[in-house]
Amino acid sequence: MLKYPFSREFVISSPYGPRLHPVTGNVGSHRGTDYATPIGTPVYSPLSGVIAFVGEDDRSGRYIGVKNEDFMVSFSHLETQIGTAGDPISAGQAVAVTGNTGMSTGPHVHVTVKDASGNRIDPETVIIPPSESEEPFFFHSVVVA
Repeated sequence: MLKYPFSREFVISSPYGPRLHPVTGNVGSHRGTDYATPIGTPVYSPLSGVIAFVGEDDRSGRYIGVKNEDFMVSFSHLETQIGTAGDPISAGQAVAVTGNTGMSTGPHVHVTVKDASGNRIDPETVIIPPSESEEPFFFHSVVVA
């Protein structure tokens, strides 16, 4: 299981699975979970491992991915990424700040999870919100705006 990547719970604005794309109007598979977050919200790594990639494109906006031997987790539509590819990362360490970049209709974070074989999985099946977790989540870093 993975730790929740925020310091408080946020509404899921678009779950994993089939949906009507809010920008293109096409029906397709949403291969991640969108959390409606205010711009400037810190994003914390849900795992210990390394930063796998950092980038930006027209669709995902600014994004960052973290991985270990079990999972790869990426965050998209960010205002800022913290760190560079290859940097070691601890669970609870700040890796980004939320934004509204790329193909987006409003501030949110798109979270994608892949297993060790590279198969996409529903983030809600492995990311445990604090209200459902038996373990507290202590954050290692704080982002100062």
